[in-house]
Amino acid sequence: MPLLVLSPDRVRRELTRSREAEAAMRHYQARFAHLLRICLWEWIAGYAVGMLAFHVGSVQTGQALLLLALVIILVAPMWTLIIWHWLGGQE
Repeated sequence: MPLLVLSPDRVRRELTRSREAEAAMRHYQARFAHLLRICLWEWIAGYAVGMLAFHVGSVQTGQALLLLALVIILVAPMWTLIIWHWLGGQE
């Protein structure tokens, strides 16, 4: 004798819920992968600006570009993640 007997209607409902949960997880994973690509491109852009800082003629311009590169590398991905999580809570 089975420990738990489920009606066919209940089994159908549970299968539907599990398929919906799987679809929601795939959607979340796709959004998160897109977010990681955005953060990676921000990081690459920061390093590109940092490399440019060493190839300009003016010392002040080089320092400004280096500071901009640090801000892009350290702050841009962080704020992208913060805003993404905040907007995710708004849905």
